[in-house]
Amino acid sequence: MNQSSDQEQYIKSLVQIKEIEEKVQKEIDERKSQVHSEIKLLEEGLTDSIKTAENDGRQLVESNIQRAHEKAELEAQKIIGDAENKSKNISFKFDPSMVKEIFEIIFSDTK
Repeated sequence: MNQSSDQEQYIKSLVQIKEIEEKVQKEIDERKSQVHSEIKLLEEGLTDSIKTAENDGRQLVESNIQRAHEKAELEAQKIIGDAENKSKNISFKFDPSMVKEIFEIIFSDTK
């Protein structure tokens, strides 16, 4: 009877070990699933962050280009305006020797 009791105890111990192994494996599988889910969320967040950064970068470049274009246009308009004002204020006085020289240059081909 003692041998039978030892066998039953041994079998009972094996069953308990198997139950513990299954429980541990289940916990491992659950944790593994959680980790995979967390990794997937992190990857999605990273992808979204990269897209956002790219879009922000594009918008920044475009706005800087637009501002530079506007600044250059304003400077060009200012230069043109200054040139127009200066051209209105320029006075030209003819003197007889200058007129004679101009006529000589113009009519030099006719000789």
